[in-house]
Amino acid sequence: MEHKYESCLILSEDAMYFGISCTIFALKNLSEKPFDVDKCPDSKDKLLLGSAHLLGFLLWRVKKYEFGRKLESYKREIVELKRMRSEDAKANEKVASIYAAQEQSWFIERRKLRHQLGTLLNDLRIFDRRKTEAVSELNGKIEEMSFFVKSKDKILEEVEKKRKELEEKVKSLEDALEELREEKSSELLKQKTAFIELVSNQRQLEAELGRALRVEDASKAQLEYVFEEKEEAILMVQELSVEIERLRKESEKKDKILSAMMRISRLEDEKLSKSRRNKSDPETTDRWRAVPGSIIGRRSLRNMLSRQNSSKLDVFPDERADDYVSTLILDVDRPDVDVLDDFGAEVGNHRLQDYALHYDKSIPDKCRGHDEAMQLDEWVHLEAERYHNAFEKRHQLELDSITERMHLKDDKLEACRWRLLSSELKSKKLQSKIEGLNNDMSQLRRDNFKLETLLLDRDVEIKTLKDQVALHSSRWESRVKKKSSDSASTFLSPADSANEKEMLRELQPSDVEVSSVGGLKNQKEEVEKQSTWKVDIHALGVAYKIKRLNQQLLMLDRLTGRQKSGEIEKNDEHEMGRAKGFSLLMSLLNKQVGRYQSLQEKTDDLSKRMGEKDLNLKQRGPSSKRTKEETRKLENFLEETFQLQRFIVATGQKLIELQSKIAASGLDGISSEFSGSASFDMQRFAETIQSLFKDVQRGLEVRASKIIGDLGGTLTCDGIHFRK
Repeated sequence: MEHKYESCLILSEDAMYFGISCTIFALKNLSEKPFDVDKCPDSKDKLLLGSAHLLGFLLWRVKKYEFGRKLESYKREIVELKRMRSEDAKANEKVASIYAAQEQSWFIERRKLRHQLGTLLNDLRIFDRRKTEAVSELNGKIEEMSFFVKSKDKILEEVEKKRKELEEKVKSLEDALEELREEKSSELLKQKTAFIELVSNQRQLEAELGRALRVEDASKAQLEYVFEEKEEAILMVQELSVEIERLRKESEKKDKILSAMMRISRLEDEKLSKSRRNKSDPETTDRWRAVPGSIIGRRSLRNMLSRQNSSKLDVFPDERADDYVSTLILDVDRPDVDVLDDFGAEVGNHRLQDYALHYDKSIPDKCRGHDEAMQLDEWVHLEAERYHNAFEKRHQLELDSITERMHLKDDKLEACRWRLLSSELKSKKLQSKIEGLNNDMSQLRRDNFKLETLLLDRDVEIKTLKDQVALHSSRWESRVKKKSSDSASTFLSPADSANEKEMLRELQPSDVEVSSVGGLKNQKEEVEKQSTWKVDIHALGVAYKIKRLNQQLLMLDRLTGRQKSGEIEKNDEHEMGRAKGFSLLMSLLNKQVGRYQSLQEKTDDLSKRMGEKDLNLKQRGPSSKRTKEETRKLENFLEETFQLQRFIVATGQKLIELQSKIAASGLDGISSEFSGSASFDMQRFAETIQSLFKDVQRGLEVRASKIIGDLGGTLTCDGIHFRK
């Protein structure tokens, strides 16, 4: 049915367009020429109704065509989105296959490592056998050499002397170690004080940043208030301009009314002159000779004059003044008024000539009626003058009222002009305030950028100090190890192997074991502290970088919002497209940051659970035995870590795709928005964001690989112990 209806519409287009053209032509003729409503009262309404129906039908056709075009575009968009969705599904399947291949490679490597560990265990067993054989041989030699012990008492005394000397050396070394420890503690105190100062400076900078942000918010609120006042002033100026235009139109209308009234007064004077001429004809003089006839004529003349006066006094009634004034204005513009003035002058001249001839003829024949005619003429002149004076008085009163109204309008115009001047002054003051606030905002932005650069410098300094502390601790440990190895070599330096072995046997159960156990405990505690400190610092670094990413994106969003609010051309299509692209880019970046935050939370949760169960590998030795439940928990943690690593790799792939999208679209639109502000470097800002994303990705991968390595190492060690 729809196709049939559309075909009918297509066939009737010519007729419809012809009807519309006819209606438009009829409407044009109706508007240009006067239409006789009495002859055909319903034809005009019918024409208007038909034209309205035709125009509405045409509009309906246009809207229907636009709706169909939009529907087709929406269908195309739906098809495109489905295609993109299928492509994304294929890409996800590829990523899953890649991850599965990586898992298989990891399992193969695990098997290889287990095989290598088995071979190493076999080698260790062979080495232990050889070592036991060598020890048995050495024991035989020692038994042989024990016979010679009694003959070497002097050598023992010398050895005792050497031992005393070595003890003195050991004491001196211990003193040196204590001095080194004191130096280390002093250096650590200095570094701690420097770190505390850096932290305090950082807090001060954060407080200054907060203060600057509060000042910026206050200035923003003040700017909004100023903009509202400016809009109110603009509205007031528009209202005043409309009122001035209305007053100007009214003054022009009043001028036209005055000119029309002057023309009407001239026409009335001409009518009076005509009436005087008609009344001074010879027939009227014969008629007025008789006394009763003259009285009737006087009465009729008075009635006529009173009727004429009343008709002229009712020319400007208050209720219908506007309609009559409009007709007067239309009559004033006609060219027949000058012709009427010339005609009135000619009629007056003829009337005077006729009256003079009549007066000359009537003197010799009608002397009696001459006095009456003169009296009648005088009375007519008096009545006409009285009427003329009354009309002039009324006309003068109307002119005075009009002038008073004009004066009032002039006063209103003057007041409006003063209000306009005051509003202009206020607008200038507001503009100056806005310029000052803009300068303050630019200064605050510069200060904010400087504070951010200072914060970055402080972060770099803190990182360098932490690296220095780690290097210092590693150097100190290496020194301690070197000194302990030197002392051991001095103990083993004598050439008499038998006596040295006996002394070592005597010393092993007492002093050496205690020192070794104490050293191992201290080393374990230091390793635990350093490992936990390093892991915590690493996790804090990732969290801090994520926080920095959020701050940078928030700052960019604020700056772009203020830049857009300061633009003048808001309805430009190019600007709207650029704004849409920027909002899409910001949403992608925020989603990526949200993914990193969720991954960071998952890794923190995993590490907390491992810490609660006391499954940290560095707190347990290789000889510690674990139950099946603990190994099962370790395997569960390992599976969770592998899954987390897959998510991290997928997030890295999404980061690469995001970088490719940004490179394809480019940051030219965003950088052009900030080209005017010299205090903001968009290229440097983009580089910092890119480096932060890379650091976060690398940090999460390192954390996951560390946990996987630790858990895998513990599980392999447990497998070796169980085999033993």
